[in-house]
Amino acid sequence: MKDEYYLENFSRQLILKEIGPRGQEKIKNSSVIIIGLGGLGSSVLQYLSASGIGEIGLVDHGKVELSNLNRQVIYKHDDIKKNKVDVAKEFSIKLNPSLKINTFNTKVDSENINQIINNYDYIADCSDNYETRLVINDACFYQKKTWVMCSVAGFFGQISTFQSHMLDKNNDPFPSYRCLTNDKKFIED
Repeated sequence: MKDEYYLENFSRQLILKEIGPRGQEKIKNSSVIIIGLGGLGSSVLQYLSASGIGEIGLVDHGKVELSNLNRQVIYKHDDIKKNKVDVAKEFSIKLNPSLKINTFNTKVDSENINQIINNYDYIADCSDNYETRLVINDACFYQKKTWVMCSVAGFFGQISTFQSHMLDKNNDPFPSYRCLTNDKKFIED
């Protein structure tokens, strides 16, 4: 981790007292899976790849379309009709050659979510539908994962972090996405 390339590449993070060498080492040893590679997911991918994170998982079942190009900036005209996960992987490797990337060209559902997120420290949910968020919520609860959920509609956006598997100082559980939406039916483990 102390080679000249690494030090120069991450020098602006290393000099920040909030990150420093110790924090950069934590970043390097962390893994994140991004579910959804649209406008939000492609932006999250850019910054995670450039941050020096060690491993990223990419989940999307879509192909690049012409209508994506104006807001999903990792994709180019030559990428139209290609799988988003493949193009995103190529983009990230060019940005950070030491990055480990895993791809899942599939739609997330209750049958595959546990296997998909199992090996990741953090779940970055950039999906675009309620049902997928419920599936992710339940899996993160049972697997004790930190889930960062973000969404955009028009000019409105929201971001929340859920750690519903944890307890507060009063031994009460942290809220889940289901608490926020008042949807109490958990998917069985």
